[in-house]
Amino acid sequence: MAEQVLESKLRKVKDRVYAALEKGEIEQGVYSKLIYNLLDAENVFVDAPGVLGTKNNIQRPYLTGVVEETLRSKLGLDTPWGLRTRYIARKDVPLAETTKKDLKDFEELKESAKSYVQENVAGKVVTKTSFSDTIRSYLLFYKWPFDPRPSLIDETVGRLSVILADELKIEPKEDNYTISGYDKEMFDRVLEKI
Repeated sequence: MAEQVLESKLRKVKDRVYAALEKGEIEQGVYSKLIYNLLDAENVFVDAPGVLGTKNNIQRPYLTGVVEETLRSKLGLDTPWGLRTRYIARKDVPLAETTKKDLKDFEELKESAKSYVQENVAGKVVTKTSFSDTIRSYLLFYKWPFDPRPSLIDETVGRLSVILADELKIEPKEDNYTISGYDKEMFDRVLEKI
């Protein structure tokens, strides 16, 4: 019985998300809040002490994330990245012009960053840190069409690091980390021996 009740509640959440996206795409953060609020409205979160899902429990965000990802897959949603944010959209609903511009702005940034990275890492041994730092230095001097918050720059460095490493066929090497002045690999080997 409990399984059927939960299925009914989650089906309602799925249907409401699908309907909400009929109006157009939404930003990732709005999508997350929508899912959370729908789960809460359907009383999917169990609020008994010690039970997974308790209000102040880390399980609420976890459950929300699992449902977000599941619905993206089951509803076949697009998740394109713009310069400002990531969007969640139905494939059968046209994107707003502002969203299209944001996606175009990100594509332009990616292409210009790609040229910069190619010039600056050609023929060099590249570590993950130096690769990210090259991208970060480019972004700090990039002519953004708005004033980016620091967390957006960090997020964009991460996205571009993955995208550009793939597109440029660059495999950044692991950084040589130290632990209290000791080479991490050497430290790990010694720990294995003791």
